Amino acid sequence: MTTPSLDNPYLESLGMVIDAWQPGQVALSLLTDASHGNRRGVVQGGIVATLLDAAAGYAGLMNEGGEAGHAATISLAINYLAPAPIGLLRAEGRVTGGGRRVFFSDARLYDAAGGLVATAQGSFRRSA
Repeated sequence: MTTPSLDNPYLESLGMVIDAWQPGQVALSLLTDASHGNRRGVVQGGIVATLLDAAAGYAGLMNEGGEAGHAATISLAINYLAPAPIGLLRAEGRVTGGGRRVFFSDARLYDAAGGLVATAQGSFRRSA
């Protein structure tokens, strides 16, 4: 099965890509550079939040037939655990519960060395 595209101009403009995607889980990555950084020389917190939001949301978009739907974030709680160094970042999301219209998921963001940078928990509403 071919991995679907993000089909999201904003995420694609950042350079984010889907590494793996199946019903209930997704892995995304972003090769960051200085343009993604802040004054301290680490990845801006908003970029970290975007990666986590995308991973948690995309985890619940693919149906069992491999077709991607749409959803909107209802809530997202983020825990920043360590500075995100410039370089490759990988976000992994998985669905943890929910129903037909609303689902719950979590996401984890790792740096290139495999260190845990941040986590998130969210709720999302699927679009018809």
